Amino acid sequence: MDREDREFLDRKLKNPALEGRGLRLGGSVFNAINEKFAGIDEKFEETKRYFGVVAEGLRSEIRLVAEGHDVIRREIEEFREEVRNEFKEIRSLVKFSYTDMGSTNQNA
Repeated sequence: MDREDREFLDRKLKNPALEGRGLRLGGSVFNAINEKFAGIDEKFEETKRYFGVVAEGLRSEIRLVAEGHDVIRREIEEFREEVRNEFKEIRSLVKFSYTDMGSTNQNA
């Protein structure tokens, strides 16, 4: 507990309304409060570390999903290119067949 916090508590606890109620704060009470805050700080740091580990795990999993998505996107693009080339080939064969049929009909 820093000096400002201690001064604040001193001012609040020296309230005349609290006089006579057996509230006497000495150094041991402030030590107990300091220990309590230290415990809270320790738990906070532990929780922060835990969520840091969880976040890193999520980052890794998201990275794997993104990589998988990229692979699928490339495979789809390759498939489209193959289909595009096959259609071009089929069109040229159909054109050739019609051209061949036209010249055969003229000879008959």
